[in-house]
Amino acid sequence: MKNTNVSNLIFIIGFMGVGKTFYGKLLANAINYNFLDTDQIIEKKEDLSIQEIFKLKGEEYFRALEKEVIHEILPKNNCVISCGGGLPMIDGLFDILKANGIVIGLIASKENILKRTNSSKRPLLDVSKPDEVIHKLLIKREPIYLKSDICINTDNTPSSVEKLLLDSYNNYINGF
Repeated sequence: MKNTNVSNLIFIIGFMGVGKTFYGKLLANAINYNFLDTDQIIEKKEDLSIQEIFKLKGEEYFRALEKEVIHEILPKNNCVISCGGGLPMIDGLFDILKANGIVIGLIASKENILKRTNSSKRPLLDVSKPDEVIHKLLIKREPIYLKSDICINTDNTPSSVEKLLLDSYNNYINGF
């Protein structure tokens, strides 16, 4: 029996470095949906990089932009949306994502996240001990990510993660 909660919006959430953009683009291509990235939308709107926004205007300003972008996206159809890592933590936004689409949470080990991220380009990790920051943020954020409709661990090879993602999505929409 098909899942009646299927939406035209698919939100990809997870910590930085788990592959939200990479796997979001793969999924969008596989199901013939448009791909959107909240960070890219914000950078275009502000004409600044995420790092510059954090430095010049602060994290609170950035989080308000994330919320604004999600509300702008909600009326759209047939989109896979890669969300910033902290976006689901903004008060009420995770519930809004769940109410308006399918939420796919990507997770990875702290070790793989550290390997995949360039700390100097990540405002929250541009510190002397990024591994400690990752650990603290994961403790706060991962419980939210794990509440997603579909959860995928991206520690494996990209081809095996892609297969798991597509199989999980198809099973979800088909009600398995």
